Amino acid sequence: MHRHIGGRSLATAAAVLLAACGEGAGRGGRCEILSERVVRLGGEGEEGSFLGWPRVSPLVGEGYYLGNALWTASREPPMVFDRRGRYLRALGPKGGGPGEYRHPEHFLRYLGDSVLVLDRDGGRAVVLDAQLGVGRSLPFVSMASGVVVLDDGSLVLAESNFSTTRPIQVFAPDGIRRTDFGLNAPPTRTTFAIRQIARSGPRTIWAIHSYGDYEFEEWDVEGNRLRTLRPEREWFPPSRPRVAATPTQPGSPLPLGMFQGTEGHLWAVLMVSDPEWHEGLGPMVRSVEGEYYPTIDHRKAWDGLVDVIDTTTGASIASRRFDLPIIQVVEPGLVALGRETIDGWWTVELTRLRLSPGCVSPRKD
Repeated sequence: MHRHIGGRSLATAAAVLLAACGEGAGRGGRCEILSERVVRLGGEGEEGSFLGWPRVSPLVGEGYYLGNALWTASREPPMVFDRRGRYLRALGPKGGGPGEYRHPEHFLRYLGDSVLVLDRDGGRAVVLDAQLGVGRSLPFVSMASGVVVLDDGSLVLAESNFSTTRPIQVFAPDGIRRTDFGLNAPPTRTTFAIRQIARSGPRTIWAIHSYGDYEFEEWDVEGNRLRTLRPEREWFPPSRPRVAATPTQPGSPLPLGMFQGTEGHLWAVLMVSDPEWHEGLGPMVRSVEGEYYPTIDHRKAWDGLVDVIDTTTGASIASRRFDLPIIQVVEPGLVALGRETIDGWWTVELTRLRLSPGCVSPRKD
């Protein structure tokens, strides 16, 4: 016997979502999203193992950097891995002095061979040279959900906030805030107002609310909104209240990031409920915020979804679902798939994405 959601069985609902998302092919099989694993980071209890939702860098300097996402309770020191995924060492002790970190949440490729570390609890951005020596430190007070580095070393940040929409901020290379923009109406789905941003040109960005509608805004860094893109997807109906997953209802899709591809398309990356999402949920928890069902197995509860969007028509060029949740867009063309063990250890699979040869953008009818 199937459970039902609004008159539709779970099996039917899962089939509809799978058909809408695709399994690697998009629009009649003309176009596919191909993937290749680059490296695997982390382990299961040995040296270099990691607890808590991870944040990972692209390849910078001697290797990769792994730290804690801002909502993670764990405060482990960031870890350094070589190009093949071998653990090298921890990056500095916990603290506020030179070479120390309190809660580094972003690791970015910066100017030249340098690395930029955003230490949220430490209230600063630290620039490291290629040998990981501290070059300089800038005052920085923000909980950044998204960061873009411009060619001159300026930073564009989307500030995380769980109550009201905050403006996007632009900081000069010396840490002085230049401008704020993008303070618009709160999202329709919830009071959460986290935004993701991605570079679309030398001085332009895309922005989307993680807890809002499937709506992308393009801005220049002077604060001018250039356009709004509202792709229509059956699996992401607009202006519907956002819902958390329960044993009888899948959770709403969650945009996690995006990037502008070399072919000009916009690649959106989301977490969506697995067809058997209820198997990844724990017993109901009651708290002051209300009742909810915690995720106890991310792989069973969530899948990763990649949607390649024609920025002229909003049509889907291709889409693909991954059995593992995608936890981060690391850089254009590179995403992080997260695998959590039953004991809470995380490993990260950095995976390169590309379109199959000969992909053609669908024409608008």
